[in-house]
Amino acid sequence: MKRPVFALAAAAALLVGLIVGGRGAQASTALVLDFEGLGDLERILNFYDGGFGGFGSGPGPAYGISFGPDALALIDADAGGSGNFANEPSANTIAFFLTGPGVVMNVNNGFTTGFSFFYTSARVGTVTVYDGPNGTGNVLATVPVEKQFNTCGAPDPTGAFSCWTPVGVTFSGTAFSVNFGGVWNQTGFDDITLGSATPGPEELPYGPGEFGIDIKPGSDRNPVNPNSKGVIPVAILGSATFDVATVDVNALAFGSDEATPAHDLTDPVVYADHLKDVNSDGFMDLVTHYRTQDTGIAKDDTEACLTGDTTGGVAIYDCDAIKTVGK
Repeated sequence: MKRPVFALAAAAALLVGLIVGGRGAQASTALVLDFEGLGDLERILNFYDGGFGGFGSGPGPAYGISFGPDALALIDADAGGSGNFANEPSANTIAFFLTGPGVVMNVNNGFTTGFSFFYTSARVGTVTVYDGPNGTGNVLATVPVEKQFNTCGAPDPTGAFSCWTPVGVTFSGTAFSVNFGGVWNQTGFDDITLGSATPGPEELPYGPGEFGIDIKPGSDRNPVNPNSKGVIPVAILGSATFDVATVDVNALAFGSDEATPAHDLTDPVVYADHLKDVNSDGFMDLVTHYRTQDTGIAKDDTEACLTGDTTGGVAIYDCDAIKTVGK
């Protein structure tokens, strides 16, 4: 019996999907690669390093991620490409390989905590996470890939590879590369997620530009005396795209030592007292306070950061400049 292939064109095509993190720094919150924006059968190359794919698509996001020359993008035949797949987790594009033992993804600044993706495959294989570049160093995690491509049915006539399985793993240490192994033209990947054992774009964090803070609202210099026995006010800014009511007040952490709020914001009366429009933009802001001695802010620090989650489990983070004062 002839083997099923991902590509419908004369040249076979494989699916290759990777999830990247970092935004120019080591990833500790989940980020997703969905391969949208690349052309059919285009080499991925440096698209996720702020560069271009093999056909010139880009520039892509500057995530500090690059792919080996065997990694290709593939578009669903229903969207005008040559992909023999259906039910893909996001939009129309996935990743695959036609030559070599697998697809190697390098993450320049590394990623931690977890790793996940969706796959469809007509053969068994293994995805391996390494603590060195180019599939070298110690193995931090392995994820088996099973034959399951046609176990979910095929809802459209051009999509034999219609079953997608989400898989993920957690690990200790910092990973710098992943080898997506399998059989050429028999395995496809999508929505690869770094920093989470659960794949998918719903875990993307609110970062700078989408979520903002203002340390010592009303001050331009934001002076902080690391020896102070007082508290530092930090306003979580509401906007047209972010409602402070969605903040999980139990998950807030400020500074390198991850100080927790000084006041009990789970108390409705206390919480209401901390709601103010500090920047007069018409959106309510949440003013939180943190004991200076608990923040880890030290002399000559130039910024401090707030991290947390929404009540829906989406990460939030932002930093603001500070000026340390005192002896």
